[in-house]
Amino acid sequence: QALEDNQGDALIAGLAITPENGALFDFSQIYLMLPGRFVMPVGAGTDFDPRKLDGKRVAVRRGSNHAAFVRRYLPAATVVPFDSEAAALDALEAGQAEAYFGDGMRASFWLNEHVGCCEFAGEPYFRPDLFGDGLAIAYPPGHDAIRLAIDYGLARLKRSGVYDDLYLRWFQVSFSL
Repeated sequence: QALEDNQGDALIAGLAITPENGALFDFSQIYLMLPGRFVMPVGAGTDFDPRKLDGKRVAVRRGSNHAAFVRRYLPAATVVPFDSEAAALDALEAGQAEAYFGDGMRASFWLNEHVGCCEFAGEPYFRPDLFGDGLAIAYPPGHDAIRLAIDYGLARLKRSGVYDDLYLRWFQVSFSL
C-alpha cells in the first residue's frame, strides 16, 4: 500500500513474485534465490546421497511444495508431515525423523539457534517452479529509471563483495552456498 500511496520508491520486504503482485508492481532482478535443503543431524549427512533416504523418515511442512518434491523424487522415503517448518525441524532434533526437507532460509535461521544439533546435507535444490522465484525489489510499474538504478546497485554490491558480507552477517549458516 505504501508504494501505491507514493510513500517510497521501492519495497524490499520479501514480497512474492506472483501474477497478482506482478499486476501491481514491477520487480528488480532477483537478488536471493530460495532453495530447498535437506537437514540432518551433525555428521549424518556426510557423503550425502538422497537415495540413501529410502525407507527413512523425512520431516516436511504439511501441504508444502517441499513435501511434494520428496514424494515425487524420493518415493521410497517416508514423508512425515508437520504443521510448520519449525515443528518439522524440532522433530528431526528429537529423533522423530532422520532428515528434514524444506525452505533453506527458514532452516538456516533454525540452525543458527540449534548449534551442534544438525546441519545442511547435500547441495541446495533451486527449483523456481516449486520453491518460488526468490526475492526481488518491488517498485511501481513503468518506472524504468528506478529499475535500472536498483539493478545497477545490486550488481555493484555483488561485484564489490558487499552483498556477500551482508548475506553472511544475517545467514551465518549459508542456505544457498
